[in-house]
Amino acid sequence: MSGDFQDPFIGSEEELLQSYQGTIKTVRLALPVNYHKIIKFVCDLAQMEFGTCEDVTQIKNYYVLVLLMAGVIDDL
Repeated sequence: MSGDFQDPFIGSEEELLQSYQGTIKTVRLALPVNYHKIIKFVCDLAQMEFGTCEDVTQIKNYYVLVLLMAGVIDDL
C-alpha cells in the first residue's frame, strides 16, 4: 500500500487510509488479475523475519495483506 516495494510497511490505520486514498487515484484496473507474485512477495517477507528469530516470541511484526480486487482472480 505504501507504493514503495523496498519499504511496503504501513504503521497505522490512519496511514493506511491516507495511502489508500492516494493509491486508488493512480491505479488503473486491468485484466487478467494475477496476484500470485504479490502474495509470494508478502509471504517471503514474513518468512524472512520468522527465519531470523531464534524464538518466535521475538517476532515484533505481523503481516496483513490487503488486496484491492476487481472481482476476479485469474491465477490462484
